Amino acid sequence: SCGRVKSAVMNAHCRIGVRRAGRIHTLSEHSKADIVRHYGVRPERIDVVYLAVDHAVFHPAADAESLQA
Repeated sequence: SCGRVKSAVMNAHCRIGVRRAGRIHTLSEHSKADIVRHYGVRPERIDVVYLAVDHAVFHPAADAESLQA
C-alpha cells in the first residue's frame, strides 16, 4: 500500500541522515534509546536537549489588559 511505501522511503531517508550526521539532537532519553536501538547509532553521538523556557523572559501576564496588547 501507499502507506508502506511512504514509511519505507522515510526510514531510508532517516538511515542516510543518521549515517551522515556528526551529532544527533533529540528531546528525551527515551528517544535517544530508540535511535540507538533502531538505527544502531553509538550513544556518544546523540545529545539530549530538553525543552525549556527562560522564565526571566517568558512569564504569565500580570493582568488581563497585558494579554490584549
